[in-house]
Amino acid sequence: MEGTLVAKDDKSITISDDKRNKITIIVASSSKEITGTKFYKTEAIPDKDGRRFTEVTIDNIPLGTKLHGDFFVFPHNKNELIGSSFNIVE
Repeated sequence: MEGTLVAKDDKSITISDDKRNKITIIVASSSKEITGTKFYKTEAIPDKDGRRFTEVTIDNIPLGTKLHGDFFVFPHNKNELIGSSFNIVE
């Protein structure tokens, strides 16, 4: 999915598309057992290890930023959308 970040808090983000449709997605934090929601920024020049993406926290992404990413929908609770990973679209 792709859209603009219009709201965020410690537990969720809300993204809006060009038609003003909004979707709220739970932001899961990482632990030893699970990898939580990740946010990445594309770098113009790869780092010393050849990586072109830098992980950033949701706190460092301002409202109005365009995001591209995906989320999980679990069969036992189809109204609970859990974020997987999102890239900042520049």
